Amino acid sequence: MQKHMEAQARQAGPRPANDHDGTGPEPPQDPDAYPGRDVRQGEIIINTPLRRRLFFGGLIAIPVFVIVIAAISIATS
Repeated sequence: MQKHMEAQARQAGPRPANDHDGTGPEPPQDPDAYPGRDVRQGEIIINTPLRRRLFFGGLIAIPVFVIVIAAISIATS
């Protein structure tokens, strides 16, 4: 088994220097990277009553639509 693994390693060629197994140098840090706390999704801002009605109407319409389609499919079968 050991010989087989060694043969595969020789066929694969040299490993890259930054393969993260502790033998190579650390990869460079991205200067544009942000911590997870700073890149969370924003809040939904619904400023006007019309937008509020449309948003909640859409949320209510989805399950109502699913129930209606299910009822129609049960009634026709």
